[in-house]
Amino acid sequence: MHCRECGKKCNEKAVACTSCGTNPRLGRNFCNACGVKTKDNQVVCLKCGVSLGSSGGSSSVAGGEKSKMIAFVLGFFLGTLGLHKFYLGSGKPNTQYNTPGIIQLILGIVTCGFAGLIGLVEGIIYVTKSDEEFQEMYVDNEKPWF
Repeated sequence: MHCRECGKKCNEKAVACTSCGTNPRLGRNFCNACGVKTKDNQVVCLKCGVSLGSSGGSSSVAGGEKSKMIAFVLGFFLGTLGLHKFYLGSGKPNTQYNTPGIIQLILGIVTCGFAGLIGLVEGIIYVTKSDEEFQEMYVDNEKPWF
């Protein structure tokens, strides 16, 4: 991974670049995947083709950034169906969210909605995280449960 602010190589799990001290995922000057210089209005790296959205990394354009408020509403109100899991995994092939979403859907049907407590708790957890924490934990790293 490369810092999007200064272009220097960073550790994948770094929360701050050791060269410039900023969050390596938030800048718009360099591609996070290959480190090539980019323009402010670019949405895709012209060298390696990855998305230059704020989620950074090697995610595809389809992966994109997810809204913690949408995930909260889906988890809070429709958690029994596991829709918040499917939302977080949408646009990503081979996501870690498919299995938990299916498990939650089946449990919701079998327990007559009692499994919705899981979605309720997860929705509250989502909304209490900062935008950066939510993006890193649930979108970039795909933490499947709580």
